[in-house]
Amino acid sequence: MGAEYCSTSVPVVYKDECTLCFDTQDSAGGLDICLKCFNGGCTDTIRQHGFKHYQKTGHTLALNIKRTLKPSYQQDSPKPAKISKLAIVEEANDEEKYQHTTALKCYACALTLPCDPLPEAVALAVTVINTSLSATKKSEIQSWEADDLMPCEHTLTLGPSASNSGARDHCHECDLTNNLWLCLTCGNVGCGRRHFDGSGGNNHGISHFEITGHPVACKLGTISPEGTADVYCYLCDDERTDPDLADHLAAFGINIDHVHKTDKSMAELQLEKNNEFDFSMTTEDGKQLLPLFGPGLTGLVNLGNSCYMASVLQCVMAIPAFRDRYFSLAASHPLTCPEQPARCFFCQTAKLAEGMFSGRYSVPLESGDNQSEMRGQAGISPRMFKMLIGAGHPDFATMQQQDAYEFFQQSVKVTHQKERAVEGGVHDPTKEFDFQLEERLQCLQCKRVRYTTVKTNALTLPIPESESPLSLRDCLDQWSGPESIEQYRCPHCRTATIAQKTVRFATFPAFLVLHMGRFQLINWVPQKVQTAVNLPCRVSGSGDDAPIDLERYRSHGQQPDEISLLEDSPQAEAPAPVDALDLAVLDQLMAMGFPEVRCRRALHQTGYNGAGIAMNWLLEHMDDPNIDTPLPTDGGNSHSAPGAGAASSSRPVDADQLMMLVGMGFGDDHATRALEQTGHDLERAIEWIFSHPEGDYDQATGSSGEGGLAMSGNPIDDGEDLATAARHPGHYQLQSFISHKGTSIHCGHYVAHTWHPEHNTWVLFNDNKVVAAPEPPVSGAYVYFLRREQS
Repeated sequence: MGAEYCSTSVPVVYKDECTLCFDTQDSAGGLDICLKCFNGGCTDTIRQHGFKHYQKTGHTLALNIKRTLKPSYQQDSPKPAKISKLAIVEEANDEEKYQHTTALKCYACALTLPCDPLPEAVALAVTVINTSLSATKKSEIQSWEADDLMPCEHTLTLGPSASNSGARDHCHECDLTNNLWLCLTCGNVGCGRRHFDGSGGNNHGISHFEITGHPVACKLGTISPEGTADVYCYLCDDERTDPDLADHLAAFGINIDHVHKTDKSMAELQLEKNNEFDFSMTTEDGKQLLPLFGPGLTGLVNLGNSCYMASVLQCVMAIPAFRDRYFSLAASHPLTCPEQPARCFFCQTAKLAEGMFSGRYSVPLESGDNQSEMRGQAGISPRMFKMLIGAGHPDFATMQQQDAYEFFQQSVKVTHQKERAVEGGVHDPTKEFDFQLEERLQCLQCKRVRYTTVKTNALTLPIPESESPLSLRDCLDQWSGPESIEQYRCPHCRTATIAQKTVRFATFPAFLVLHMGRFQLINWVPQKVQTAVNLPCRVSGSGDDAPIDLERYRSHGQQPDEISLLEDSPQAEAPAPVDALDLAVLDQLMAMGFPEVRCRRALHQTGYNGAGIAMNWLLEHMDDPNIDTPLPTDGGNSHSAPGAGAASSSRPVDADQLMMLVGMGFGDDHATRALEQTGHDLERAIEWIFSHPEGDYDQATGSSGEGGLAMSGNPIDDGEDLATAARHPGHYQLQSFISHKGTSIHCGHYVAHTWHPEHNTWVLFNDNKVVAAPEPPVSGAYVYFLRREQS
């Protein structure tokens, strides 16, 4: 027991649960907390994560903590109170409810010792563990504090100009008496915004701002004696705080010491809204749905507005490539991982997969005396995974409700980045989502065409306006229908014409993610489209297939009778002179944060058709290998032709750069090609290799794919070329889907439904509630996951 155990400055203590599984202090053997690094390890006889931590690190001492409910709380315990405010505070000790037993373990000696007396250094480490907030609690507090509102320049410089002495019990423009907002400049009282469902108000508060320019208003009824209230800045178009609120209210005769809070704040209303949304756990005839337990049927505890994450994880982790990849890592990766488990993406994703698919945590709760209540499961709490996947993100690092589809994109992005750094991404399961779209652009004047391909991992489908239910084909037809581009500057006609663009599938992914456009901006207010969209769906208890055929939306490339805009138009390839470039548009793009070299390439590739079209091109081609390659010039006064880049350079490959790439395990030809394609930039060459594995381009011609299509991004279908991937038929089955209940992405509730072949039924995952769902609400889904049938 040496002095090495006295390092206690600002510790991060993992004492809630094991960092490699979901065992806690409540588990049979309790939890071992390392006295050196404060890692939490389980005592499970099979996994032995506490003992393995000692084997890996040599940290010999650990404090074992075991927690049990006191007898008075084991039966007929009162249900926990519903969350009443958006806050997480340091909890008082739970001695009244729980009984704690502690013991000191020495792994080197295989001894368990009493905790009193202890050497001073060890006693100090034990005290740190017992008195410190846990790592997850600290993270949650920081997440809520990150959401705290701040003042703005308009609240900080606020000063009353003239007092409006009108009544404050109703809106000055109408008779509404609730949701009233006091202008902190003149004292006008106006009702709140009108919501699309008719609730809220008549917009008189915001119309007062539009007329007068008075920026800040305070919601009457939310004012408290503590000096808090809902404050909104219309110029910032966001909630703010007013540090001098008491003085500003006093100017209008309001003494906060004599007021009582009568209305719910906006945060409380949002939380109440979220709590109200709950998908029915009963059938139409009132019978309770059957709870399910076992591997792959583990619920995820809501961590506070985290249902968006839980629904995505249930759908994504059910995909075999994800499940197999990370479940297999649970036993092997932690043994050689150089990072702390709580900070390692692979450790935490493997922990999540093991927790979901081992079945260890999907067991019925003890039901007590009330046998009429449905026996559910405790589920698992993926706090550490959420901390990692949302780290540094302005939205997902918070405890607020977020959009499930945006979280899907974030999780795919992080997973791809992490996997790409390991063996070149050969095990990356996000490839299951990758596919190519083919865009066909035709000038309606000269009839010439241009074909390009764009890599993506999901498809956003519009929902046409309709008072009756639609089919999935209705949405796909609108998505793939011809789109007119006005004022298109045709590189062949050399004049502004009208072009027509259509989009089709160049390849079909193993799993197709369809994001339904259920949230639309109408008058700058997000509104939810409730229109039902029907699509084939298997029936629980039946083995019948319900295929979804997308072959009619497959592209077929350029036809023999079509003339290419580029191929047969030498003048289209001629560099455009600098004075033809609209410098104001260039400045506009650069003001958005894009580098000049990328802006120039985007404008050139889109025919100098304005900032909007160029910006869209930029967003779709961020991963192009030549995106940062300057356009070749003609005497300093011209830009390159589309597709021109570093590959045309005759500069020889640097031997040292080539040797470095070959030493990293890349082939000689592959490394040479990468350097040529990226202007001999070593860092960008490595990126190019990762996104263009060997075999992804024609070694003889240097072109990718077939038909002269410009390929970009990662290979399709685990390294297959376009010709091979194109042979996969576009036949799909509905595998899972995410539903949203509520009127806004900022409130409401997400759940997931997945097809479970072992039980031959649909399964509803409502946070940690897991039940059979024989009649899933397919037509109202927000995100669909379709599985491609085997060819």
